[in-house]
Amino acid sequence: MSEIARLYRYKGLLSGRGAMSAAAIQAALEISQATFKRDIAKLRDQLQCAHCF
Repeated sequence: MSEIARLYRYKGLLSGRGAMSAAAIQAALEISQATFKRDIAKLRDQLQCAHCF
């Protein structure tokens, strides 16, 4: 899955539920913890998306 597609999947996962654990997101997207951390950093730093974990 491309990075941009994965970032849109975050939105889809969280829009219906509002909150999910990091482990649940990683499982749903089939990504490693390192990829998850990079994605969150990108959302925070480059896309100005606030998040709560």
